[in-house]
Amino acid sequence: MNPFALDIAKYRDPRSTLEPRFSINFCIALGMSGYGAGLEDFSEIRIEDKRVRALLGSVDMIGDESINRWPARLDVEL
Repeated sequence: MNPFALDIAKYRDPRSTLEPRFSINFCIALGMSGYGAGLEDFSEIRIEDKRVRALLGSVDMIGDESINRWPARLDVEL
């Protein structure tokens, strides 16, 4: 993703109910856990969800200046 996104969505280990809204790895972990990233998914329940928490540390974000400001590329390794 563009490094700009890493500056805006910078919370790698969100704890408050505001931080997950600015956490790319939280959103990816939500999706990988089967959640749709609706408003209810940015609650304390999801922040403490064991599946989401387990995936948070597995998400690596890499800035790439060659990628335009808004798109991103996601590679998944299982």
